[in-house]
Amino acid sequence: MGDHIKLRPEDLAHIRDWVQKQSHLPTGIPDDQLKLFMHSCYYKLENTKRAIETYYTMKSSVPEFFDNRSLGCPGIKHILNVCRMCMLPKTTQRGYYVLFAKLHITEPAQFHLDDAIKLLFMVIDTHLRSHSTASGMVFLFDMQGVTLSHLTRINLSSVRKYFVYVQEAMPVRLKSIHIINVNPVMTHIMSIIRPFIHKQHFQYIHLHSPEEVKDLYEFVPREILPKDYQGEEASLETLTKKNNRGDPYECRLVQTRREIKE
Repeated sequence: MGDHIKLRPEDLAHIRDWVQKQSHLPTGIPDDQLKLFMHSCYYKLENTKRAIETYYTMKSSVPEFFDNRSLGCPGIKHILNVCRMCMLPKTTQRGYYVLFAKLHITEPAQFHLDDAIKLLFMVIDTHLRSHSTASGMVFLFDMQGVTLSHLTRINLSSVRKYFVYVQEAMPVRLKSIHIINVNPVMTHIMSIIRPFIHKQHFQYIHLHSPEEVKDLYEFVPREILPKDYQGEEASLETLTKKNNRGDPYECRLVQTRREIKE
């Protein structure tokens, strides 16, 4: 949908001029950041403006997701032990990057939704610093180990904010969401999240039971998956550690934070 549309310099100038006139928005938003918003909105100007408004409003008003974004933050250090989360090194046939996440420690008391969402957005923001306007992104979540007890850890306010950001603000073309190793708990999860998902986005959600995981390969080639998922890449744990390693990651996060605070 609209993948063939290209950036027009006059449209970028229009968005830049509009941003400068909005006193509540940060000053000096780089053109590269504006291009991300335009690309994610398929270069529709009014949609781009709404995305920019929502993005910076949420970045400044949702501290549970966007404050203390440091690998040294206790909450992030903890959730990095609980979850395995990374951007896979290679893209799909269509050039989409794949964000893969699963539980590593399945004890429900160890899971904190806000920190997991914060980490997910950190991974995405860091990826965007170096990969800019990719063709699109796919979310891939493994439900193995998720139980009914995990649902007691879900805060509806956080779920709502998560979907607002992903659907209305995140400067990414989210192409699909795949959930593998689906179990009966997924029925309860869908009943929780359904009110927050835009009707047109339901078509992007694909559920795969353990017996149907091969259906995933139509969207995400087996060879780009971690070797613990019959792929040809390193293990998910190794990829996560590489994705979230020390100083370069932290430096990019610091740069992102400074842009938000300006």
